Amino acid sequence: MGAESQVQEPPTNGACTPPESPSTNPKSKIQNPKSPIALSSGSLYTYGLARFFELARAAEAEAVEVIVDYRWDTRQAEYLLRLRDEHGLPIVALHAPFCPVRGMATDYLGCVRAAVRLAERVGAQVVVVHPEWAEQRTLAARLRRALAELQANTSVTLAVENMPYQRLVKHPRYPTCTVERLAGFPSVALDTAHCGTADLDLLAAYRALAGRVRHVHLSDFRDGREHLLPGDGALPLAAFLGALAEDGYQGIITLELCPSAMHAGKDAAVLARFRRALAFCREHFQVAGEQLVASRQPVSV
Repeated sequence: MGAESQVQEPPTNGACTPPESPSTNPKSKIQNPKSPIALSSGSLYTYGLARFFELARAAEAEAVEVIVDYRWDTRQAEYLLRLRDEHGLPIVALHAPFCPVRGMATDYLGCVRAAVRLAERVGAQVVVVHPEWAEQRTLAARLRRALAELQANTSVTLAVENMPYQRLVKHPRYPTCTVERLAGFPSVALDTAHCGTADLDLLAAYRALAGRVRHVHLSDFRDGREHLLPGDGALPLAAFLGALAEDGYQGIITLELCPSAMHAGKDAAVLARFRRALAFCREHFQVAGEQLVASRQPVSV
């Protein structure tokens, strides 16, 4: 998703610490699927997290990615585990806050560290990180050093996301919107819509970064509109998913859409769109992958 400016603050209610949630056994029988197609809570960021989980389950999603923000619900391990177990949906990835969140840490890197600790508790495999936020154009260099230290001490993959292209007077607002800048990080979360904003050739960008792509945010782009449903924009998403399948991609593919594209507020429409997006990914990635594997099997005579 695109970055937000300034520090996020929770609504003032006099509370300084989150309330305790009922204890949930983290040793759940729910297992993370292999190369899952997940739904991002950012697709319905105008909804509460419980409602998102309900719709994701109804759409028969395999897993979810949760965007961590100022709301306690997104950063309390006990509550996230309860939602996971109630709905049978593994939380396979977390998206670190887009900017510093008061009450979580005093700076952005502290928020990333907190997101990693949360990921370890809820069983997430990946934490997606923005390399800069607002006008913090120098963050990427410091982040590169900090991530190397963090990665050495956790099994959670820290994947840096390519940012959307937004033009300022003389330079992009977010410098890490090019393949060259992304290549400076060992693990990348490739956002297809953000590639569209930067007018990058999606397949060429993937080929250039293939050895580093550990996570994918999938959505379409057309005429300045980001995070559309696959097939509603101009990006070659079917060919991109086919390339992932052909390469034996083992990471997570998260459908990261936007509430307007989902027709948020009309749950029947939301459900239909989630199902359509999941079907697109299954057809062009999972089914294509199975067919490729079958075609490579030796023929017995």
